[in-house]
Amino acid sequence: MISMPLSVYANYMIIIVMDEFKNNSLLSKGVRCFSSYDFSSFMHSIEVAYYSALIGTELELGREQMAELVQAGILHDFGVCGSDPRLLNGADKLNETEVDRLKLHIIIGERMLKSASLSKDVRQCLDEHRSRVEAKRNGQE
Repeated sequence: MISMPLSVYANYMIIIVMDEFKNNSLLSKGVRCFSSYDFSSFMHSIEVAYYSALIGTELELGREQMAELVQAGILHDFGVCGSDPRLLNGADKLNETEVDRLKLHIIIGERMLKSASLSKDVRQCLDEHRSRVEAKRNGQE
């Protein structure tokens, strides 16, 4: 078990993963693009990574598993970078067609991350996120 508060450890893991992204050109450029393209979506992904790290800490995951969990949290909505910014930042409620277009961020992200060096477990998390979004699109959830 760790000897620091959970929130401190979760933030520490996010910093470690972001630092590791610097060593990967594709992910480094992608994260910079994501954070500048739609900051609120990027912050949502950081929050997902943070809560994932809290859960991983409670489960007493090792450092490598924690890093993978945090990576998946940061990257789960990565395809938002390829979405129409009017869909992300519009003041009006989205209609059904616009919601469906926004949900395509999963496929866009998959294509963007295709050549990224990600572990099998991180890819599995991203695939599960895609499956869940697709199920919602098809009215199965």
